[in-house]
Amino acid sequence: MTAIAVRDIGHCNVNCSSLERSRQFYTDVVGLKAYTHTNPPPQEGGGFPLPAGEGPTVQWDAWIMHDHRGPGASPAVDLLEWKIPGPTGAPYPTANHLGFY
Repeated sequence: MTAIAVRDIGHCNVNCSSLERSRQFYTDVVGLKAYTHTNPPPQEGGGFPLPAGEGPTVQWDAWIMHDHRGPGASPAVDLLEWKIPGPTGAPYPTANHLGFY
């Protein structure tokens, strides 16, 4: 099988257990700037692949971050904290695991 060459990244979602703590990290450490805040009221969530029994209602709070080039010129990092359903689990205690640490 031939690998698909990645030419560009436009948008990446990062699910967070604390939106404020994550926004501070991506601002202070990574150097991104928060441009767009999305915090809609609870809504029908049929399009979201949630575990069975979670119900059809979803709600989130999110900040869309960009580098110094800004929206439209840089990839977007979408920091998202689920409110309904709330986050589950805990981050890995060490960095030698797959996924974000």
